Amino acid sequence: MYVLLPHFSNFFRTIYLFEVYHCLLSLIIYFSIFLPGFGIICQILFSGIFQAG
Repeated sequence: MYVLLPHFSNFFRTIYLFEVYHCLLSLIIYFSIFLPGFGIICQILFSGIFQAG
């Protein structure tokens, strides 16, 4: 049981990160439609984050 626990925690962490990124992308799409300048700034920030990661 204890051997399986880290695997499950990684699994849930992956789902959690996916949900967070999905939420952030939805917000970026929403803001980029209504505030084009804000979307451009977010795209620059996120491209920097993804390249660093």
